[in-house]
Amino acid sequence: KGKMEEVAEGVKARAGALRDRLRETDWDEVTEKATDWVRQNPGKSVAIALGVGFALGLLFRKPGRSDD
Repeated sequence: KGKMEEVAEGVKARAGALRDRLRETDWDEVTEKATDWVRQNPGKSVAIALGVGFALGLLFRKPGRSDD
């Protein structure tokens, strides 16, 4: 029980630190950097988008569906 409480406190502390970091993030700067990266790497950007789309398609595909 003591170990579980210790782990829970650690997770709670890390979650709080992450929350604070997200609040301090300049999202306009993040968006600008992402846009610049996409403009400099259009091929990689398309490949990543296709990969993510494919993975999401697999995740959200209805189980037992047959495409035969």
